[in-house]
Amino acid sequence: MNIIIDGNNLAYRCHWIASSGKTYNKTIDEKGFETTTAFMFLNSVKSFANLFNSNSIYVIWDKKIKSNIPNFRKELTQGEYKSNRKYDNVDPLFHQIDIIDETLPTLGIKKMCPYIMEGDDVIAYLVQSSKKNNIIISVDHDLLQLITPTTSFYDLNKKKIIDHNNFEEEFNIKLNNFLRYKAILGDNGDNIKGLKGYGEVNSKKIVENWTNNGLTNEQLKIVEQNIKLMDLSYGYTVYPEEVQSYIQQLNDQTKIIFNIDKFKEQCKKYGFLTNLENVKIWNKIFGQKNTLELLFS
Repeated sequence: MNIIIDGNNLAYRCHWIASSGKTYNKTIDEKGFETTTAFMFLNSVKSFANLFNSNSIYVIWDKKIKSNIPNFRKELTQGEYKSNRKYDNVDPLFHQIDIIDETLPTLGIKKMCPYIMEGDDVIAYLVQSSKKNNIIISVDHDLLQLITPTTSFYDLNKKKIIDHNNFEEEFNIKLNNFLRYKAILGDNGDNIKGLKGYGEVNSKKIVENWTNNGLTNEQLKIVEQNIKLMDLSYGYTVYPEEVQSYIQQLNDQTKIIFNIDKFKEQCKKYGFLTNLENVKIWNKIFGQKNTLELLFS
């Protein structure tokens, strides 16, 4: 099984928990800087590897390789897409993401980022190209549309696996109607406007009886555009360079395996002392004889 982690989503979650001071004692690196978020992130990854009994792990970041090029979602919405996002008080997080990024390869974990698209598009490409079963780890329900008989979603908030068998029971909507439902409803987090006056109940009723939906042509245009914005099966196919970048990143990491000595160096450097004390556990989870199959042919 491939474990595919929404990296920024998990990092932000660890950051806010660490900032609360309620869960973890602080960890400090050799230079006196706090590294608690990175420590929490790595231990979360360890728990996922143990929970799902797999060391075939991919962490997907949102940071773009070509950050100065707008993608089609910005262009289609005249720059409105995600224009409401605020990143105040997260500067310390970026440094800790660098620490995480530096440490992941020592555990044999592969990392990827988009070319000009977004992390969700990378995740979509991975699961839709995979020859293995996959589990996506996140709280971002945009990724629920990727659920299939071979791809499940682990909701970090609910601590629950959502798959094609329990999806309808969980959300009271059929899986194949979910994307259109989201397009009608809109997404405040991404600043995607839905249809005025349509909440969750009305949106679900419409998609369940789509052939007699009663929407005007103008409303249908809004829904069609929103589907284009939200459809993760479409996004990564828009630019040829996007998938080429994913393939190159994977090819560059085919030889990455767990290296206990380098991992111990990282733990010492960044003050992860309990990890050093429990290094045998890390070795048991990540240091098994490397039998990871290539994700792609």
